[in-house]
Amino acid sequence: MALRDFQESRRTERIIFSWPVIALAAFLCLAALWGILKILRTELVLRKEIGGLQKKIDQADAANANFEERLAVLRTEDGLDREARGKLNLKKPGEEVVVFVGDKPPENVAQKTGLASVLAWIEEIFNFQFSIFK
Repeated sequence: MALRDFQESRRTERIIFSWPVIALAAFLCLAALWGILKILRTELVLRKEIGGLQKKIDQADAANANFEERLAVLRTEDGLDREARGKLNLKKPGEEVVVFVGDKPPENVAQKTGLASVLAWIEEIFNFQFSIFK
């Protein structure tokens, strides 16, 4: 019995350690490793995306807090009064509005004529300076 068990175990070892079985096991290990690497790469991409989205959430929360503060100010009588005076040029009865006019009015591109208006237009669009004509 001992000899027969030994012969059967040698036969099993020969089958297990044959080249086709080893090649199949190596292929399966490489396929598993490839799948793990793909999953890790996907996880890395998702972590970066989550980080970017978290930054956007933080910025939106900061902007929301700013808007909430501004809204709280506008809900008061003084804040509403200041906003109406600033944006709508409103005044209370008995008050006068004072307008300050500077020495030189702002230059308007539409007032320029000829070559100067074309060059000004090109400068505005392409952010380019024509130093020859100045």
